Amino acid sequence: MCIRDRILLLKLIIKIKFKRMQKANKTDVAFMKLMEDSANQECVDCRMPLLPYIRQSNILYASINNGIFICPKCSELHAPLGEDVSRIVTVSLGHIDEKEIKYFKIGGNKSFMEFMEKYELNGAATEMKYKSKAANYYRARVVCRKTLSCRRKSKEPVYPAQLPNLKREKTSCRKIAIL
Repeated sequence: MCIRDRILLLKLIIKIKFKRMQKANKTDVAFMKLMEDSANQECVDCRMPLLPYIRQSNILYASINNGIFICPKCSELHAPLGEDVSRIVTVSLGHIDEKEIKYFKIGGNKSFMEFMEKYELNGAATEMKYKSKAANYYRARVVCRKTLSCRRKSKEPVYPAQLPNLKREKTSCRKIAIL
């Protein structure tokens, strides 16, 4: 193999490695953009700042199906609720995947707090808040938007009387998008 071929091969290897690094960094960049939002820098339930936890252990707790960030203390309150209500995961820089990022882009602490404020559930107890019909609808909406990228056409708030009973009947994303 001549020097010219070796140089071309080395350039190709470097190019491949660089592309792999870029792919891994895309999720890190997306995560950092999410953390720039001031609402995502505090626990959605107790409003404690999350940055000290991140600096201390480089780990952040999150409820994936709600698309929210929470502190370690509140994660203990979410655990007994079950995975269908609040699926708690630890998120760390460099170990977050694109699927998880999508939940937070669609949801996020600010979006969740605004939604719960419409139903006057922000100050409610954890179990009451997350097991309410409004929270069920919010989770279904986040999952629907994440998987099928369907959008609700109307920007008007949906009131609890209009919410589908998600426990009794299986509600499709199409029904939720119409609401």
